[in-house]
Amino acid sequence: MRIYPDLPDISEFLLEPRKGLPGLEIQLLRHVMERCRKAFIGYPFHIGIPLAYLVLKKMEIQALTALIEAKSSRSPVEEFEAYLPLRGTPRGAPK
Repeated sequence: MRIYPDLPDISEFLLEPRKGLPGLEIQLLRHVMERCRKAFIGYPFHIGIPLAYLVLKKMEIQALTALIEAKSSRSPVEEFEAYLPLRGTPRGAPK
C-alpha cells in the first residue's frame, strides 16, 4: 500500500539523495498543492477550505521568499526556477 499512489516511484529519487531529495520534496509540494486546490471544489461549508487557503498562501510566501533571495544573490534563473513548486522539475531529478 502506497501513501501517495499518484506520485511516481520514490526509489528513483533515493538513488542519489543529494539530487533526488529536492526533486521528491517538489513532487510532494505539488501533490499537497493539488489536494488543496481540490478542497475548493464541492461542498462549500467544511474546514478544508480555510485550511487549504492557508496552506496555499504559506507555500506562495515561501516561493516568493526563495525567488527574492535568488534574485538578490543574482543567481541564474536556471538554478532556482526548477525548485519553485509551480514550475518545472529539478534538473537531474526523475520526472
